[in-house]
Amino acid sequence: MEENVTISKYVIWFTVVNLSLTICISIALILLEIDSSTSATIAALVGAAMVAGSKFIQDHKRVPNRSEKTKLVWLSYLTTWLVSLLLLGGFVLATNEGSQLLEVMTSVSMGIIVGVFVFFSIVILGTLSLSYGFLARKQLEGMKRKGAI
Repeated sequence: MEENVTISKYVIWFTVVNLSLTICISIALILLEIDSSTSATIAALVGAAMVAGSKFIQDHKRVPNRSEKTKLVWLSYLTTWLVSLLLLGGFVLATNEGSQLLEVMTSVSMGIIVGVFVFFSIVILGTLSLSYGFLARKQLEGMKRKGAI
């Protein structure tokens, strides 16, 4: 069985790519005057996980084992929320719309807010688990076929 490796490098890759893709996709959607949706966020999430997974595979010639995958999923999940909060804070500061956001938040019941948080958390965790599991195995197969590893 493989020895667990330190995954902090791959979480950093995930975070940088996630932040970059989220900003780029958001700017593109604004310029194209397309309403933003969660599918754009999921695309950034999958893209970032694929880059981090690819880096892991290139470095170790294998997919993350169960323990490494669990750490990658949870740490990527936490950084996803941190990136979202960072971008939300930047938006609020840049547009001075904090009072409107607070007004909307206070008009919605806490149950709905918690429900939305739980729903999106499940979607994020499922997407990350799929990316670091099934999709990582597909990446490994593709790299082996191409002779990249």
